[in-house]
Amino acid sequence: MKAPCISVIIPSYNYGCYIVEALKSVSAQTFADWECIVVDDGSADNTRTLVEDFISRHTAQQFRYVHISNSGTSVAKNTGIDLARGKYIQFLDADDLLSPDKLAIQAAIIQAHDCALVFSKSVFFRQGSAQDLVEQYPKGFLAETSLQGAALLAALINNNVITISSPLVHKELLIRAGKFQTELKHNEDWLLWFNIALSKPIFLFDGDGRSLTKIRIHGNSAMRVSFNMYLGEVIVRETIDRILRASDGQPDQQALRRLNMDLLALHRVRSMDWRSGWQYILRERRSLVYQGLFRSCVRLLRQLVPNYGT
Repeated sequence: MKAPCISVIIPSYNYGCYIVEALKSVSAQTFADWECIVVDDGSADNTRTLVEDFISRHTAQQFRYVHISNSGTSVAKNTGIDLARGKYIQFLDADDLLSPDKLAIQAAIIQAHDCALVFSKSVFFRQGSAQDLVEQYPKGFLAETSLQGAALLAALINNNVITISSPLVHKELLIRAGKFQTELKHNEDWLLWFNIALSKPIFLFDGDGRSLTKIRIHGNSAMRVSFNMYLGEVIVRETIDRILRASDGQPDQQALRRLNMDLLALHRVRSMDWRSGWQYILRERRSLVYQGLFRSCVRLLRQLVPNYGT
């Protein structure tokens, strides 16, 4: 069988209640040269039954179901990468959706330009209606313009500026970047995008309103698990610092390291490790005192006022 152009990888753990919608959004793509690999990460619900039933009713399309023992989302996605036959990879969380034209638009761009990946606009919707869009992040948090070079690295140090299902990315670069780090349970995509940017620092934004990643907001979504997200950011920033220290030839290396460590200190002040954050600020970066005080106040309000800032 001829290898497809794109491999869509859907990791899933106990998301049987959502996964059929995700599969339908892949099946409805106007671009036909794809395969879709569902990696079931040891689900205890009805995921297998639902996926196998869907595949049996869509035999003209290249869907595959793979079951692994529960090992975490990074292992599940890496399993999908290892099985993928496509030149390009599209990740899709099992509770999210792709707009019908996404693969067609991004395949045309990535084949025509020398870039690491092409990413789309991400929109967020509450459980129940993909048309009921909500604002999940402050304006400007997620990238909506093409980025390259040191500006791309700085943007990725500031925030995880693209969502997991937003890009279409070269499989070769995923492998060169070391794939997903399996010890990370949250923010694993953030570190991967940074490693890819070090290898090929050109991320193109498709800028087409027909190309969207639709992300479902619900009580079990990963972005709501705040403590794990906090730990994930600490691990990512500490890893980025080690990478930059080892990148002797990287332009703006020291400035990027300083930016990353400043943001790590402020993250600690705002979240779970107040003492070490303030130790860094007072020892290394007194210019951050006012920002640190502001974040300390936010932390205090969150402790005193239920649901503050949510």
